[in-house]
Amino acid sequence: MTNFVPAVCPGCGAGCGLYLECVEDDLVLTAPSHEDEVSQGRLCMRGWQIGDMLRNSLRLATPLIHGKPASWDDALTHAADILEPLRRNPSRLGVLAAGHLTNEEGFAIAQFARQVLGTHNIDNFGRSVDGPIIWGLQHLSSTPYRRPPLRDLVDYDLIICLSSNIGHLNAQAGSWAVKAHAQGSRLVVLDHVDDGMARAADLYLEHEPYALTAVLMYLLEALGGKGPGEKLPELARLGPEGITDAFQQLVDMINSSSRIAIMLATRSFSIPYPGMLSADIADQLNLQENTSAAVFAVNGTPNSVGLGHMGVVPVLTRDPGNGGQCLFDMIDLNKQALDGLVVVGEELVSWLDRDGMTELRDMLDVLIVLDSFRTATSRVADVTLPVSGYGEREGSFTTLDAKVRWNGYAIESFGESRYLPEVLAELAVLMDNSAAPATVDDIWEQMRAQVGGYGGLSPEQLRSDGEADLDFEAVPRNQDDTHEQREYYSPIEVADPAEWQYTVLPRYDAHWWIYDGRMWSLPVLYREMRDWRAAHVLMNTEDMAREQLRSGRPMILVTARGRAEVQVYPHPNLSTGLIVVPAHQRHLLDQLMGQAQYDCRSCTLVHRPTPAHVRRG
Repeated sequence: MTNFVPAVCPGCGAGCGLYLECVEDDLVLTAPSHEDEVSQGRLCMRGWQIGDMLRNSLRLATPLIHGKPASWDDALTHAADILEPLRRNPSRLGVLAAGHLTNEEGFAIAQFARQVLGTHNIDNFGRSVDGPIIWGLQHLSSTPYRRPPLRDLVDYDLIICLSSNIGHLNAQAGSWAVKAHAQGSRLVVLDHVDDGMARAADLYLEHEPYALTAVLMYLLEALGGKGPGEKLPELARLGPEGITDAFQQLVDMINSSSRIAIMLATRSFSIPYPGMLSADIADQLNLQENTSAAVFAVNGTPNSVGLGHMGVVPVLTRDPGNGGQCLFDMIDLNKQALDGLVVVGEELVSWLDRDGMTELRDMLDVLIVLDSFRTATSRVADVTLPVSGYGEREGSFTTLDAKVRWNGYAIESFGESRYLPEVLAELAVLMDNSAAPATVDDIWEQMRAQVGGYGGLSPEQLRSDGEADLDFEAVPRNQDDTHEQREYYSPIEVADPAEWQYTVLPRYDAHWWIYDGRMWSLPVLYREMRDWRAAHVLMNTEDMAREQLRSGRPMILVTARGRAEVQVYPHPNLSTGLIVVPAHQRHLLDQLMGQAQYDCRSCTLVHRPTPAHVRRG
């Protein structure tokens, strides 16, 4: 084992290369890789602190049964015993995996779910973030979407960015866009909120919430493509005064450019339409003489692409009896679709909040957790099994630019933690005496034979070279582009300002990473994460002053469909009359907008209740 081990940062979907350095007292430091094509020697604040995840007070050291330490034999036996009765009705069993797991771990999870548990209810949390836009980008394509390398942005003379917070969601994407702009590329931002990028842009086309789809439809028509297939509001109604002039300026900039990049963050959207229309606009531009265009979609999770390839996705069909349930179906508190749930590497409280997690736990007969950290989910599990974390096992990630990249092994597993595929293999033996691959090399032997596109790769090659090109065209389409139709928002809905004071806006805000349970172990970020983990919304500072609301204080938010107690924080770049609900807070969105509907745009404020009536986590 060398002092500096090459790895890929698991903090977001950028895929920055770095080195892990193990020093005395099991301390692991991170250092940037100047040879890496993505990071080029740069790391964000999360990347610099990733080593802190390996050794800290939140790490799981021993197996737990109902929260109490137990031996591995007892914990595995108990897990197998309580899962066994549920296998008689596998449609009531589910498996949920985190988006930061490796391809090898994902392959083992998919095999365990389908072959041992017999369930098709399997999903990864990254798909819910990246799935809609990726699905939209490849809706007319015969092959999966493949993003050009981010470094190619400097070769484009016009960059159209649909996510003003792209630098927060993916630091490297924002950095390359800024670098291209500094070298002469023109930058245009289309967004309803300025999270920073718009202030540096050559043109900021501000539009009304939920009007981006309509604006892109008008843009496609202006470039000679097929016009809107439905009657839309006039362009002048889709934004503030001057939007028509700004739109014409955008068209003129496109017509005077030879290379155009359309850039968007998958986390910014929970609908496929921006992806669909971005692909259509790029295709239309590529039909023009001396013009080329490409779409740069920036994924939000480290390995949602690879986990899709490995089969950690439901096969959604029109016949519920033959398909599987997706993430949102499995944790739907109204449907009560499951009796048992296996959660791997994810914090459910991030998606349900504490009240929702309590309801889910009451709904489930069995909850098994495999994780490297102590989380709110593990504290209420029947059995918690500690597994090796980042830097404690080797494995690969697959990126949107069709690269398979290797993570090295830097340090021994913490406490009694074991390699995840090894744990699943032991459970398989206890439950049906079947053998399953438990090492990286054994898993790759089966991956090459069973997963399209990976047949020409090997762990030996990846250990030596650090990365390899994936045969993306050989990857099965039904594994990496599935997304449930019911999650799509309506493209256009205009609020009635005469009846309601504010417009509710679900949005992945700049603080998305605080919902990642692994990040809670990073000490420099802990205070901010602690303050922002409660149910909260963002408001314009002028609106807060008018309503006499103080930052971090609770209030009641009332919509046409519900109400909720939330904390409120200021957002200086929000337009007046907007309230942003961070889109990760699914349970809060359900309370305010109805179960999985999220098409209610308007709300009214009620002043905060007296302290005696405020529920605190």
